[in-house]
Amino acid sequence: MNDQTCQKLGRQLCQRLTPYFKRRVQTRYWLVVVWVAPDQAYHFFFNARRPRAWQRSWPLGSLPSTSLEELIVVLTAVRAQYHFTIEYRQFSPGDRQRLQHEVPA
Repeated sequence: MNDQTCQKLGRQLCQRLTPYFKRRVQTRYWLVVVWVAPDQAYHFFFNARRPRAWQRSWPLGSLPSTSLEELIVVLTAVRAQYHFTIEYRQFSPGDRQRLQHEVPA
């Protein structure tokens, strides 16, 4: 997959999360990226939490059989539009550290 395709996937993720981002006061929004080893895929979720309310999580999609470098390009495209905190789950410590350093804050 080339960089243009990865950037396009990042823009598609942004379009999918836009309806859920309400810009409400005192609401915490964040993006969760989960590595699922049996599927060999990255799954994306958008989470929101208001005070005295339950946390909500919406699935945004998955990215099958992609390298870590391509995931970095996709997340960089998402970060260009939204500056949410990104939570990485089920990644090896080395991969998590690399993602935290290479995806712009």
